[in-house]
Amino acid sequence: MERTASNSLDRILRLYLGVLLACAFCCNILFTLRRSVWAPRNELAHYDYIDRITDGRVPGPGDGISDYSFRITLAHFTWRKPDGFDGTQAGMGVEAMSYEAQQPPVYYALLAVPNRLLKHSGVSPPAQIATLRVVQLVFVHLGFLLLIPIFRELQRSAGVRPLYGYLAAALMMLTNVRHYSSLGNDSFSPLVCNLAVYFYLLFWRTHRRWAAVSGAAAVGVAFLTKYTNGLLLPVHIGVWLFFLRREARPRRLRFGLAGLTPFFILGLYLALNGLVYGDILKTSATATYFAALIRPLPNAARVLRNCVLSSFSLSHLSLALSSATAWAALGMMALNATATVLRPARNQTAYRWLVRLSCALSLAALAAAVLLNRFRPGGYWAAFRHYSGMQLFWYVAIFNIPVRMNERVAAVLQTGAALLLGGLAVRYALLL
Repeated sequence: MERTASNSLDRILRLYLGVLLACAFCCNILFTLRRSVWAPRNELAHYDYIDRITDGRVPGPGDGISDYSFRITLAHFTWRKPDGFDGTQAGMGVEAMSYEAQQPPVYYALLAVPNRLLKHSGVSPPAQIATLRVVQLVFVHLGFLLLIPIFRELQRSAGVRPLYGYLAAALMMLTNVRHYSSLGNDSFSPLVCNLAVYFYLLFWRTHRRWAAVSGAAAVGVAFLTKYTNGLLLPVHIGVWLFFLRREARPRRLRFGLAGLTPFFILGLYLALNGLVYGDILKTSATATYFAALIRPLPNAARVLRNCVLSSFSLSHLSLALSSATAWAALGMMALNATATVLRPARNQTAYRWLVRLSCALSLAALAAAVLLNRFRPGGYWAAFRHYSGMQLFWYVAIFNIPVRMNERVAAVLQTGAALLLGGLAVRYALLL
């Protein structure tokens, strides 16, 4: 009887959360369309990269923005003008530089396709940027919605309740919106990273080699989307070695070579950068710009706090989380990481391994942010706070959903979380 009631509640909550996801997507589109173009400081540089690829050229990290980007900025958009701006491109200061050219090209090449169509169709620049933002939103939300099939795979292999996929997707759609509502390559990361997770989970359960190879390819594409996705590379090595042990001996060599796919992609890209720019990551030229714009934080505690608060940002709802919330989240992550270390590694389910990897990735992201803030002046560390806020591993490392739980307790937690997310969505809609 209790199981029947639980199944009935799951169906109701699934329908409720399905409607909530649709409403959150619509609210995000409306928020994005109402937001001023070039409102974030680096949106112009991101767009310029897209537009250069549209014209068949890849910008160098020391190049200025194109004439087209300069013209539409002056004619149509509000931007941060330096004191004494004289109306020339040189007078724009750092805004005149195409400094996002340091980024890998996949995201920009992808958006160059609709950008080319929009430019040739005579659409006005404001409508052009608004359309690109909406296209980007579609990719972002596809990445979030992938959490639903991911948790279904976890249900099949580890007994995790699939409803958590809906809750996780809704949480991501309702947080950090201000960041992914403007053009930027962070927004493609959830899709490719979650694809890698999904394919690896599928291989865990089915042993289909095409799924493992697809996961490896997704990791390679993830790095060519954003350098911070390089955190997945050591995870890929561990996962692939684990899979390799399960293969029959005659097929291990071929399967092992397929696991080198991300490193082949990475090596080719870095070698090309070294030959063309003399800098394998293309970051040397832009380090000066970022150092002039963003000062390092005074200590590691501030970096850790800002990383957590930014990853759960509710600024689009005119809400601000307290420092206590950040330290509580970090405390939960530390406890989960400790528990994974103490738990024996043998005979672990797919979900338990996901928790292990999530804790490792989250701690690596925090460590990278602290070290970059200390040793590489500029805004590089900040990339990890936005990156983490849109990744499944960050949420799993903090919340670590118990697999075995009393049905009534699970029902109360799921219903409470769903109602809380619904309250955020109502506030969001009213503010719009």
